[in-house]
Amino acid sequence: MRCFKDERGTVFVIVVAALVALLGLAAITIDVGLLFLSRGRLINAVDMAALSGAQFLPENPVAAENAGRDYAVKNGARADEVNIAVIAAERIIS
Repeated sequence: MRCFKDERGTVFVIVVAALVALLGLAAITIDVGLLFLSRGRLINAVDMAALSGAQFLPENPVAAENAGRDYAVKNGARADEVNIAVIAAERIIS
């Protein structure tokens, strides 16, 4: 039972454990913040692409696709991930 009487260094162990937990929570907070920032930027890029392409519809669907693709890339979307399709058969507005 003598080994339990010597309590030197226990505060150091507790502080280190608390510091590890605090740094872990800080890392998670930063990751979640970056996730929301990226999501917001992607939403802005998609909205801008949709609005820029919509001004050419229904007369010129090819120009609408090109304008949407250009604006999406200009607003931070990667060119290889942009997929825009205008379906000509669905032109009916009711």
